[in-house]
Amino acid sequence: MDDIIYYLLKVSIGVVVFYCTYYFLFRKSKQYVFNRIYLCGSLVASFIIPFISIKTKQYATVTDGLIPINMSTVAESATYSSGIELFLSVNSYILIIYMAGVVFFLAKLINSGMTAARIIANSNIEQIKGLNVNVTEDNIRAFTYMSKIIIGRNILNHPSLLMILFHESVHSKEKHFYDIFLAELLFGLQWFNPFAWFYRDAIRNNLEYRADDVVIRDSDASEYQLAMLSLVQSRIKPSMFTEFNSSNLKKRIIMMKSENKKRFSGIARFAVLPILALLILSLSAKETIIIHDNTMVEHNEKQMYLKQLVADEEISEVKLKSMIGLRRHIAAHIKYPKEAADAGQTGVCEYFVTISADGMVENVTENQIGNHFIEIDEIVIVASGENSQEISESSSHESLVSEGRRIVNSLPKLEIPEWYGKTIKMKFKFELQ
Repeated sequence: MDDIIYYLLKVSIGVVVFYCTYYFLFRKSKQYVFNRIYLCGSLVASFIIPFISIKTKQYATVTDGLIPINMSTVAESATYSSGIELFLSVNSYILIIYMAGVVFFLAKLINSGMTAARIIANSNIEQIKGLNVNVTEDNIRAFTYMSKIIIGRNILNHPSLLMILFHESVHSKEKHFYDIFLAELLFGLQWFNPFAWFYRDAIRNNLEYRADDVVIRDSDASEYQLAMLSLVQSRIKPSMFTEFNSSNLKKRIIMMKSENKKRFSGIARFAVLPILALLILSLSAKETIIIHDNTMVEHNEKQMYLKQLVADEEISEVKLKSMIGLRRHIAAHIKYPKEAADAGQTGVCEYFVTISADGMVENVTENQIGNHFIEIDEIVIVASGENSQEISESSSHESLVSEGRRIVNSLPKLEIPEWYGKTIKMKFKFELQ
């Protein structure tokens, strides 16, 4: 439930950012085809981006000495005990209100389709000005539904009928119905977001601007505007209709009279790319992949390998020449403290390690030393325990801190020249399974 609300909030952020980009960069542009692609594409992208998963990798080593715990029992118990509280939570009521809104707006969408189907079913197909037109006895003006042009018989004798049909034919040929259907459908999923309302209107307006622009290329603009004014009455308003004279009449006339400024339109389009990249980075899901050290396929074989490595190191001084060597050394020596595992204690411990000029560990502290240090990848220690009853996370559990400090202090000489005389930030993440 929380995941659904979190997803909807992410989509809302995407809708806000994409709409603001359109409003400030493209709203006054007469590049209607580009605007059409941007508006529909960015609206769909707002719903897709939160599903994108950016994967990061972490190194993990499995320690021995602990027995797996049956996590299913704990999970079932926790789910049962919190079920009633979850149902009565605030998030539950928010989701109920949200779903009620979705049902309401989708019902309106279905109703508009049924209205169109009824009008078309009761109309007659006639040839007018070379076009197949559905003529209805209803007292309405012209509109387009899917690829069908529908007009009321009451406007058949209108002096500007040719321009009216030309306008509707643009909607029909360029499949504007599908843009409106997409806008209405996705709007129904974001009805609570004020910017979704603006987005829906922007898609509709842009389609009307496009049809107007095509018509006035071959017609007198003033006569065309008068034709729109003459059809103010007898309008219909189901959500999926593209009407000849929609409610944004003033905006359409202003757009027709405005100049087409192309000076910075090409540059403005490139602004979409960094905005899209920023939204992907900020709204996409982050997935951490824990990579286990599978030097040996079987766990027992790996333990034998690690024990042999420890024995070899006791005989001769070990010199670590790379990050891989350092990880193997830590994997061979570190253990998940039994008292922490029994207490269900997990956590992250950070250490700032000062390396001498000859590669030896000089100082280890949990407090940051200055602002300049080298941070290496997090090392994950995974274990499982049968006695832990409830897993809790903390970075201050004494045994975890002590184990991490012990490992760092016991590091042999590091033959990594770029670390000489520097401070290294090491992070250990203790996890239970």
